[in-house]
Amino acid sequence: MHNPRFEPDLTPLSTLPGFGEALAQELEQIDVRHLEDLTGRDPETVFVHLHLANYVAHRPTPGSALHALRMACRSANQNHH
Repeated sequence: MHNPRFEPDLTPLSTLPGFGEALAQELEQIDVRHLEDLTGRDPETVFVHLHLANYVAHRPTPGSALHALRMACRSANQNHH
């Protein structure tokens, strides 16, 4: 179970450009909760996982999600190096 009390100071996705609360909540279903969770991840692969999770839940995947994920993954990898 997700327990935010034990997390270090991480960047919430909802604070990033292109991310709203809804997209951030959708990404939680595939265990992406913070910018740091995207370090080393391929944005297209994350998008496919999100799309499949939304498909199973009978929800549409926002068209802007892939662009937002590309920007977030780039930012996460720049902050990591």
